[in-house]
Amino acid sequence: MSQEGSHQNKRPSLMLIVVAMFLIIVGGAVSLAYAMSMFSASYNPNSNLTKTLYNESLARGYNYTVAQIQSLMRQASEAIMGVSAFMIVLGVLTWLFVYRPDTAGQYSRASLSALMLGILYILVGLEGLAYSLLLCIIGGGILIYVWYNLRKYARLATVAASPSDSGSLQGGM
Repeated sequence: MSQEGSHQNKRPSLMLIVVAMFLIIVGGAVSLAYAMSMFSASYNPNSNLTKTLYNESLARGYNYTVAQIQSLMRQASEAIMGVSAFMIVLGVLTWLFVYRPDTAGQYSRASLSALMLGILYILVGLEGLAYSLLLCIIGGGILIYVWYNLRKYARLATVAASPSDSGSLQGGM
């Protein structure tokens, strides 16, 4: 019974890693769906979105034509598509370089990857939309916490794996 409890404690951050992956992948997928709908609407001058943006630009005093509005919509949607695709890639990288090493007990490898990917999550969030900023900051914060948590387990695993006497360390020199 005590071995089962200690086995569960060997994977301290799996749920947090899954939450961070879920946030970034779902945020990227939702952003991508939004960008794709805006991209397809940019080719139709009679779409509701194009008409609304054109009327709003006239109300604010901008002298844009419908063709210019469509071009700006395409540019914005392409930028959003790029950020969302990168968010999805970051989610997959989190699975490869944080989740898998953590399940294999390679805590030092998982902790360093969690730190780097947590920083990348935050940086990508600064380039995205408002809700992707929120999702990326939360996901990045979670991964930085995972780094802190896994670092402790990496140290404990290193201490447990080190030889008990100091004389055996000098034999390799």
